[in-house]
Amino acid sequence: MAKNRNQASLRTRASRIGGGAILLCALLIGVLSTQRNNELPNIKDTDSPEVLETESLNKVEKPLLTEAPAETEVIEITARRTESESTTAVASVEQTASSVQYGSFQAEVEGNDGKVRWSTLFQRHIKTFEIQRSLDDENYEVIGRVDGEGSGSYSKEQVYEYIDNSLATVQMPRVYYRVKQIGFDGLEDFSDVIEYEFGLDLGLYSRIEEIQDGKIKLLYAADRTGPISLRFLNVAGEIIDSHELQADFDPQALAIDASSWKEGKYFLQLQDEATSVMEQFIYKK
Repeated sequence: MAKNRNQASLRTRASRIGGGAILLCALLIGVLSTQRNNELPNIKDTDSPEVLETESLNKVEKPLLTEAPAETEVIEITARRTESESTTAVASVEQTASSVQYGSFQAEVEGNDGKVRWSTLFQRHIKTFEIQRSLDDENYEVIGRVDGEGSGSYSKEQVYEYIDNSLATVQMPRVYYRVKQIGFDGLEDFSDVIEYEFGLDLGLYSRIEEIQDGKIKLLYAADRTGPISLRFLNVAGEIIDSHELQADFDPQALAIDASSWKEGKYFLQLQDEATSVMEQFIYKK
């Protein structure tokens, strides 16, 4: 009976040992399984280097190969187009801009009038010619207009003339003429200036240019240099203002303060050793 108890004890111990071994194996299998699952991504990454490298190239290198050349090409095309349009516009303006090539230009006296005569060797798109006159080659006034040949280009010589029928009122020994061309495109330009002298034996000259704000602005000249006297007289012949001046053939400007004068008729007298001239005018404030 004791022997039977010993055998039962052995079986129990063996059973316990076997169960423990089984439990230990199960635990080891679980740990190994967990470790293997945790390491699977690393194993997959390291086991597929070709796949990863291909994906990396697709993500990084493809934009560099496609976007940069396309952007550069667009910029170059735009620059060429802009330059072409600009060149075309400039060429168009050069072909259509109005212009004149002048030939002869002269002036002469015809009776009591002046005749201005000029010619053009070439003109393009000229609407009109404007004739201007000056006494000092600085301040010009428009005295008339003559039509141009119109739209188109004309290489044949064209001759024009204008009669200055107000020349008798100038009362100066010298005048200056010039012509201003006006194109249909609004462009304007001037001819050369022509100077015309009436002669050297016409004596003394005076011309009142403006009476404004109590001032009288005038021009005076002579056919020779030397001292002259300038006087203002009222209707009673009384001298109310006088000046000693040095005359020259070129017109000289003078401004007189007449703010204290009464409105009415006055006389302007120029006198040198041999000549005396007088001009009548109306003074208004």
